[in-house]
Amino acid sequence: RNGMDARTVTGTYPQAHMNGQTGTMLCLYNRATRRAETAEMQSAAAPDAVAAIKDIWWRGTAINGETVGTSPVTLMLGSDGKATGKSACNNYSVNYMLTGTALRIYPGMIGTRMACPPPRMAQETAFRETLAAVSMASLETEGSLVLTGPSGQTLRFERDPTRSQ
Repeated sequence: RNGMDARTVTGTYPQAHMNGQTGTMLCLYNRATRRAETAEMQSAAAPDAVAAIKDIWWRGTAINGETVGTSPVTLMLGSDGKATGKSACNNYSVNYMLTGTALRIYPGMIGTRMACPPPRMAQETAFRETLAAVSMASLETEGSLVLTGPSGQTLRFERDPTRSQ
């Protein structure tokens, strides 16, 4: 009656980087605007996984497979729905939503605008573009946080021992 269709889809993710994982997605379709939105549905085990990555400072170790240089890249997914940190040269803040393993970064990242040497600026650009595109968060068995985008982009983090939790 409200012009929206809702469907759940359960299956195996086709992307190679998903390694045959299965999941359930919720798809909402607005008939008036002809727009669809999807989000991974939260499983019963997801709250523990969410608690394990929120409100913790993470230090970037790799951006799309490239090792992070000496310029720090950090991330904290705060309980307030804000992701904050340092992106090699500047500080940043952006709104996010984490539901199960589905991570959505909302447009409108803000940050300082300090100029840095070209290699640091290139790393910052790669980090910010990749962060804006991620759609999934996973905590690996050795404790690394991996954020993955739909095209296989990845950000890899480890707990930052220099920051208090």
